[in-house]
Amino acid sequence: MFTIVAATPHDRRGFHERTFLGRSLDRLQKLGINFDLRIVFRNPPNVGLSEVYNRAIDEDRSEQPMLLVHDDVSMEDMLIDQKLFTAFREFDIVGTAGGDPPVEARAWYNPEWRPFGCVPHANRDQLDSLLRPAVMYYGPSPHRCRVIDGHFMALIPAKIVQASVRFDPQFTYNHYDLDFCHSAHAAGLRIGTWPIWVVHGSGGGYHTEAWRKSAERYSIKYPG
Repeated sequence: MFTIVAATPHDRRGFHERTFLGRSLDRLQKLGINFDLRIVFRNPPNVGLSEVYNRAIDEDRSEQPMLLVHDDVSMEDMLIDQKLFTAFREFDIVGTAGGDPPVEARAWYNPEWRPFGCVPHANRDQLDSLLRPAVMYYGPSPHRCRVIDGHFMALIPAKIVQASVRFDPQFTYNHYDLDFCHSAHAAGLRIGTWPIWVVHGSGGGYHTEAWRKSAERYSIKYPG
């Protein structure tokens, strides 16, 4: 059993009919995989993922695994509950891709920073693109690392609370994952990748205006 946390601009019906995550969760339920859902529907743009995730962690505080997932992620792994159980024997925070960037780096991926994991990518605006995803292989997995990508982050809320680690609200939709992982690493939590099959509906919003503004805030917090 695990809890899935996500925020979406869609209403309940739109989420289940039009998003990768909503449609894939319906399939998982039909396979008999049990999970709790904590979806923030019609989430306004000014309420960032950091705020949504912090609230979920603080209200839960349990030992039950919690998955923080983007709504454009399709959960394709029928063994996900068993894989999570196994992954948490080695790590406290689990993702599907990550690496060891220096703390001042404003993105986690660079071949020089030893990336790990594998993520298939599709087009979130074309639901049938899930049938032909482009697989991005970063490196071996399972593997311990400093940072994981924020499209899929699994954790144990009780351990996060005990370590006094939280997402920084100033990072709404960009850099929240980098900042959170650096804080978790500093608190002694173990971070790593695991070969869990999900398909991400985007490649990230790098170098958009929102990303650049977030990167500026990140550089102020981590000047290097």
